[in-house]
Amino acid sequence: MSKITLPGDRRARARVSIITLILLVLSFLLGVAVSAFLFNRSPERALVKAENQNQPQTNLELSGSTKAILNRINSPIEIRLYSLLDPTTVDAATMRFADRAKQLLSAYQQAAQGKLTVNQYTTQSYSAANAATTDGIKAFNTEHGEPCFLGLAVIRGGQKETLPRLPAEWEPVLEADLSRAIQRVLDSSAGQATLAMKSQLDPAVVDAVKRNVPNYDSLSLEDGIRILREAALKQFKASVADQQNELQKAQQELSRAQNGGTEAEPQAAMKHLQQVQSAQTEQLKKIAADSQAQLEALRQLKASKP
Repeated sequence: MSKITLPGDRRARARVSIITLILLVLSFLLGVAVSAFLFNRSPERALVKAENQNQPQTNLELSGSTKAILNRINSPIEIRLYSLLDPTTVDAATMRFADRAKQLLSAYQQAAQGKLTVNQYTTQSYSAANAATTDGIKAFNTEHGEPCFLGLAVIRGGQKETLPRLPAEWEPVLEADLSRAIQRVLDSSAGQATLAMKSQLDPAVVDAVKRNVPNYDSLSLEDGIRILREAALKQFKASVADQQNELQKAQQELSRAQNGGTEAEPQAAMKHLQQVQSAQTEQLKKIAADSQAQLEALRQLKASKP
């Protein structure tokens, strides 16, 4: 005997189907929310956040010392950025670094409130390459094709300071290097600046210059600066390589702590990771500061020669 379905039963079943569908949709949305929550708390996500703490931001906040130097500007300063790069032969890290250097210069220009202008040369051409060479910017990548340039010139009146080659590894101390270049063109306008600085030469710094550039007295100032910068960059790269293993260990420790253990363990691991990152940054800053001191000493040694 076949079962007879009444109209009321059909309506009841329809209501049940709708309710069931609503419950399924709600369950799906809840699952998405829970997954998003777990993803944001996952070790991988935490590691990404930790790594991004050291990445340059679009809205850069300049250091207090940089702002103090910019406040001293009393006549126009021009910064020329030469970013003449061939993306088919230059590595991606250098291309990204060049973009971040432009962001840093925008922050300088904004903080200087009209006292500093930035001119960017970003299109490869004969005239741009010639201008870069004239300003003392060093060509690289020539073995792969057209010469590339990535460097800065800071100009105030008849004074010029050049950062002839900006490798991506130098990014953590680029602001300090650029600010010192601005400070030098400010100080060079004072008639007694060089004389006042000579008495402050550190004998240990002079010895370091003579070790790195033993024939400095027979070289041009530009060649001596190039040799000192190359020595500093070599030291810089070696320091990064030495500290990379320790940084990776700290990141792995954080990942393990977030996968299990007490609530305090991830916090301790994160603190250790931040300490390792901070120590690495301080070491790179020290290398940059030592390099800058040697450059200043070389300038004074060359200026003292008849």
